[in-house]
Amino acid sequence: MQCPADQKRQQRLMHCWHSALLVAWQCLWGTELPTTRLALWERERDPARVYRDGGRQRLWTPPGLRHAEMDLPDTLHDEKLDKIVEAIVTTGQNLCNRVDAVAVEVGLLREDHKKLSARVANTESELKDLRPSLTELEEKVSSLTGKVRELERRAEYSEGWSRRNNIRIVGFPKGAEGLDPITFFETWLAQMVGVEALSLHYIVERAHRVPACRPPAGAPPRLVLIHFLNYRNKETVFQKTHTSLPHQYENSCIYFFPHHTATVQRQLTSFVGVKKRLCQASLTYSVLFPARLKVIADGTSFFYTEPTGAWDWVEQCRNEISKSSSPNAPPDRRQGRKHNRKAPQETGMDRVKAASTPAQARLEQKQALSAPMALWMDEGLTISQISNR
Repeated sequence: MQCPADQKRQQRLMHCWHSALLVAWQCLWGTELPTTRLALWERERDPARVYRDGGRQRLWTPPGLRHAEMDLPDTLHDEKLDKIVEAIVTTGQNLCNRVDAVAVEVGLLREDHKKLSARVANTESELKDLRPSLTELEEKVSSLTGKVRELERRAEYSEGWSRRNNIRIVGFPKGAEGLDPITFFETWLAQMVGVEALSLHYIVERAHRVPACRPPAGAPPRLVLIHFLNYRNKETVFQKTHTSLPHQYENSCIYFFPHHTATVQRQLTSFVGVKKRLCQASLTYSVLFPARLKVIADGTSFFYTEPTGAWDWVEQCRNEISKSSSPNAPPDRRQGRKHNRKAPQETGMDRVKAASTPAQARLEQKQALSAPMALWMDEGLTISQISNR
């Protein structure tokens, strides 16, 4: 005889097997499994067991009293059972195949992950090795950048220095200089300035028109570029001709300008509005070589290489004047008293007037020019830019 533990184990096994058969039968045929010998065997072992049949609960009845339909042939039971077992085996094989395929894919993914991890580790190690070299390269690039800027500044200064003896003449008539422009301009400028104002080394080395190509018909005349041998003679000619504008030659207005580089010319053009404001305030200013603005106020000199600094200084002076003359300022206690004191002398700071916009400055400058220069101003050019045309 079997022990109670073995009997319980056998009952659990039979119950699980029966449940699996029921599920497989429902999957294949879509109906519930009829009562089989296995179920009858379970009922014979437990006569008082209540079982479910077609959704109804009823007590177990002995095999002899059951309905005839409950007794199925063994052949039908064996065929259906074989089909069920075959279906279970097929399903298990399909599941195994799918699991194997997934396992293969997971293995491939693991290999790829290992390769990527190795590559990432190698890359990190290489980056660690490259960091010192990158730091050295950055330092070299920064030092080379500073050297390049210094060389550019020196080259710009040298180019501007080589042009210090040049003068540009705008508006000179076409072909008036003849076939020998050097002799013509040397004689004409000496007569205009005066021989006594020039030194003994007064020589015009070169004189030609730029650009070299001839302009189309109806275009304004090309400007004339003159190079002097002596810087003192060049300054004398420029000061004499630049202070008395405009000059006339064969009913044509002529203007004299210095010859600057493009960078210096842009810097000088940026100071036009500031110089207009300083001129309105009756302040003394000058432009030092190559493009540095010098302002003198109350005996103090201020130097600016950018127009923004000069504008800020003028605005600061204007704000100080507006605060001192505001209606909320405290009244003067001496008002109404008679005194013979002299009025305080007006300083350079007090002479800073209201701001004039660049458009107003250009309008006033345009009105002071003659007709041909006004046409050039309509094109959007300043006097300093006209010298480059």
